[in-house]
Amino acid sequence: MRHLFNSLLLALLAVVAMPVAQADRIKDLASVATIRSNQLLGYGLVVGLQGTGDGSDVPFSGQSLRSMLNKLGVSVDGPLADFDNGSTAVAKLDVKNIAAVLVTAELPALAKPGQKIDVNVSAIGKASSLRGGNLVMTQMRGSNGQIYALAQGSLTIATVEASAAGSSVSTGPTNSGRIPGGATVEKTVETAFEKSETVVLNVQTHDFTTSNAIMNAINGKFGAGTATAIDGISIGLRVPQDISQRISFMSMVENIDVMPGEATARVVINSRTGTVVISRNVRVTAAAVTHGSITVRIAATNEVSQPNPFSGNGGVGGAGAAGAGGAGGAGGAAAAAGAGGAGAVGGAGVGGAGGAGGAGATTMAVQNADISVSEEKKPMFMFKPGVDLREIVDAVNQVGATPSALVAILEALKRSGSLRAELLVI
Repeated sequence: MRHLFNSLLLALLAVVAMPVAQADRIKDLASVATIRSNQLLGYGLVVGLQGTGDGSDVPFSGQSLRSMLNKLGVSVDGPLADFDNGSTAVAKLDVKNIAAVLVTAELPALAKPGQKIDVNVSAIGKASSLRGGNLVMTQMRGSNGQIYALAQGSLTIATVEASAAGSSVSTGPTNSGRIPGGATVEKTVETAFEKSETVVLNVQTHDFTTSNAIMNAINGKFGAGTATAIDGISIGLRVPQDISQRISFMSMVENIDVMPGEATARVVINSRTGTVVISRNVRVTAAAVTHGSITVRIAATNEVSQPNPFSGNGGVGGAGAAGAGGAGGAGGAAAAAGAGGAGAVGGAGVGGAGGAGGAGATTMAVQNADISVSEEKKPMFMFKPGVDLREIVDAVNQVGATPSALVAILEALKRSGSLRAELLVI
């Protein structure tokens, strides 16, 4: 009896210790094909800048301002008066407080006229900052050229900028900003959701296991034939024709819990930051890995070469002998380029003094370089066939590999065919 009780207790503990699979809702795994967001684009002007606009170097900013003023009834380039006989006076517009910008936005699915959406504003000219500017009413168009929203409002720039004594610092770009709720929807994008006989669900990731699980879960709740697999991503649903019943049906469908398939084994590497993400299903076949780095050090030292005292200086020429009624003798021989002076002419002339010594050695700067090469001694570690993620991480940490070294190891394992995963470098 006691033995039976112990067996049951061990079995119960084993069941409790087993990992519980997590079910996901269909709304988190798939989306309706006809319900999607759309991108909007517009060109406009930001005014009210503090001298940080495009200036006169960007011609289309002035052209846009003239065009806008002409539409408002302000003639910028026309005759000043009727008696000017057709002569025109072209005004030179100071556009330092104006910037030409591109405005982008995302129109949500099923957005209705009157709803507000956020817009992003970015300078396309030479404007250095859009801080404090206001976006003039801008038409937001879709890919078909039709107007779906109108944008206008004050820009919000979250970066901090400071300058003093010729130095400046900024936490981010100031030539782009955002207007929360800055655009008003003017037109609805038509969809086939209300008129089509079937509704198509698209699985977010290409996975046959997940698609089959979704189809079986829907058919198990609403009956066979309700869901039909079109391909590995799309699933067709037979839905009620009444729009109220259709919405109620889709609400029940998207809240069904489904056990998705295991994701593909994948290793994602960010080459800029050195971040490495390894999925749970990554496996490695038998492989021996060693990783070391070669370091080359070059040390340069600057020294001064100082000559010894009196080294290389020119000697002083000897005095010339007195000439008895004749010319004085020539100066003594020059030592190291020193020339003797000539004797005076005339009787009893005194010989000329010897010439000064020539230029000697100079002090010079000398640069010496010391080059050394060193290689770290790191042990080799071996992967056994079928090791999992935890063993991979432990083996890499054992040799003290840095993120950049881990990237090199994973790329080498993939090239050797030992890494059973998809390697993505972003």
